Amino acid sequence: MEERDVVPEDLEQIDALIEDGAFDEALKRHLWFYEASRTTPGMGGVRLSYALDSWLTLAQLYQPAMDALVETKDRNKHALIDGHGAFDEFHDVYAINHYLENESETYDVFASLHENYPDLARRCYTVVQELLIERGEYDLCASYIDNPLKQYKKIERLHRVNLNYAAKRVGPGDREFDEWTRESYVSQVTQLIEILSRSSNSGVAKQVQSRALSYMDSTEIRDAI
Repeated sequence: MEERDVVPEDLEQIDALIEDGAFDEALKRHLWFYEASRTTPGMGGVRLSYALDSWLTLAQLYQPAMDALVETKDRNKHALIDGHGAFDEFHDVYAINHYLENESETYDVFASLHENYPDLARRCYTVVQELLIERGEYDLCASYIDNPLKQYKKIERLHRVNLNYAAKRVGPGDREFDEWTRESYVSQVTQLIEILSRSSNSGVAKQVQSRALSYMDSTEIRDAI
């Protein structure tokens, strides 16, 4: 395959190959796209979302593509467990396992990092926080939140940044973007409150709730405790 940055049209070509039944060529292109998109500016989100969705579609039709997807995930997993991985490898494991509906393995990998490589686990925590909440690992989550009020301020600041971006780039009154920024803020705040209130930090949870409601009135935040 050529050495160049990927572009969205590459995925369109891969999807066309799948539709035409050219599965082997589509797999070769997916393997190239997966590696080349690592260093392509602006393609990080596409790489672990639309590209993986397309790869999974191929894998459901063509067993070698499924084998290659699992092998790619396992390569990243073993690098992490052996102490040679970093955030990018964990993010890849998380994303691929999400599409494979294998969240339990992601949890096991993070648990291994937490036990053996705590500094790396801390860098990877935000990726897996929601999964840990779903499993009721509130004390584990709380151990990665050193200053809950400071963490809330980061969430609020990010929301303000998104609003400013919308005003300058997206345009005022863009309902879809406005709703996304609101949902993102509320989700992050309610997760923080849930972690605190379920890990013997109810007093701090109420402080976060009070500050959040003074910034944005929300039924979800009011009902979080």
